[in-house]
Amino acid sequence: MKIDGCECKYLANICSDGRLYYGGWTNVQCIPNPLPDNMVALDTFPTDETAKDGGSDYKWDGEKLIYDPVPEEERERRRREIYLEKTGLTPEEYAAKYGSGGDA
Repeated sequence: MKIDGCECKYLANICSDGRLYYGGWTNVQCIPNPLPDNMVALDTFPTDETAKDGGSDYKWDGEKLIYDPVPEEERERRRREIYLEKTGLTPEEYAAKYGSGGDA
């Protein structure tokens, strides 16, 4: 895919269960060759709502992407962990300390 005149691929890490994470479009000149075992570079990637969250609603089976949405309870647990890691507080603790005004 061309982005701003640059040839790009969707580069993502692969979790031990095959789920993608930290994915995003990357200039092909910045992609390591060979790729580490825990990464995939794709020529195309969905652009709809399923593509948010770094591709975590997809799994890589070594040959193709499989749409496998993260259950909402798991997604919320992951968001809380990230929030805690970024702020050092749970969302409730953050709101109590600073007001209910924002995301981490």
